[in-house]
Amino acid sequence: SRAIYKLSGMDLRVFDKMKMFVHAESQEKINTGGLSVFLRMGSDFQNNYYEYEVPVELSNPDFTSIPGTPEYAAEVWRKANDLNILLELFKQVKIERNKVGTSLSDVFEIIDPNFPANKIRVVGNPNLGLVKGFMIGVKNNDKVPHCAEIWVNELRVNGFNEKAGYAGLARAEVKLADLGRVNVAGNFTSIGWGSLEQRLAERKREQVVQYDGAVDLELSKFLPPNTGLKVPFLAQVSNTTRTPEYDPYDLDIPLKEKLAALTDKNVKDSVRNSAQDY
Repeated sequence: SRAIYKLSGMDLRVFDKMKMFVHAESQEKINTGGLSVFLRMGSDFQNNYYEYEVPVELSNPDFTSIPGTPEYAAEVWRKANDLNILLELFKQVKIERNKVGTSLSDVFEIIDPNFPANKIRVVGNPNLGLVKGFMIGVKNNDKVPHCAEIWVNELRVNGFNEKAGYAGLARAEVKLADLGRVNVAGNFTSIGWGSLEQRLAERKREQVVQYDGAVDLELSKFLPPNTGLKVPFLAQVSNTTRTPEYDPYDLDIPLKEKLAALTDKNVKDSVRNSAQDY
């Protein structure tokens, strides 16, 4: 194998797909699948990564056409070589691996259901919430050496998670004649909420529920007037609960999905309590 890499620090959870064009050519006759291109990304490139592999088709070296025409572009950048990755599949390969109990240090592989010739792998515990590096490489799947020229172009993400977010604020004050008053306030912010000035990646990735209540009473009103006593009573309660969209220990697995997969109520409550912030 031969590869190049670039260090980064990206959150890919707000995107739907990752794409890249691939071109391959050689003076040799190499069967489809003899060479493949892979994209590896994660916390590192050895112990914690996702990998997507595509077998490449070589362009016809005898093809003649006018550069710039659709026919020329279709031959140079063959559709079969395109990386068109549904990012949701990386999450699914990790969930499948965890279900069957494969060791984190072993390579676990599934087939892309949309492109059966392509393979998806996971090693360790990478997550799409913080991708620290990308590696693009070429594998020789034959037992003999090959000489080929590979181009890759326009590695990019597209398609946004456009799920709407919302927020609300309420406040009420009730005056109980000369007995006192009651104040209640609350606000709610959903996942995906953000101001118009914020970018997509800057929107809320947690649900926030907050409430406050206060009671201020003069309990001496329940006593005979001639006692001359004053009995003030004040009580307050306040709480803020933050529920993240993703499991804090597995940043590309939604917390709701992780809880839904658990059958033991005690374990489910423990996972929920460790994820929530009060």
